[in-house]
Amino acid sequence: MTGIVYEKLEKNDGLIALAYSLKSSAKADVNFLDKARSYSHRALIWNLISLVLFTFSFMMTLVFVYYLNQIWEQYEKVNYDQFK
Repeated sequence: MTGIVYEKLEKNDGLIALAYSLKSSAKADVNFLDKARSYSHRALIWNLISLVLFTFSFMMTLVFVYYLNQIWEQYEKVNYDQFK
């Protein structure tokens, strides 16, 4: 049964099927292909969510550093003018 299932898997689904197999011990599962594809879709969704969160965090870090730099430059300008 598993030989037939593995033949139906696409080229890139081998690792996903292996990951699902290791995750749930699905050796004799009749719905193995459907579950492997479902697991693949969930993994893809979580990867995309992680990518979006990383991009958002990176951009917010850049904004924070920019404003921190602006505050520091303003602070130096005020102090420089006081001690002139």
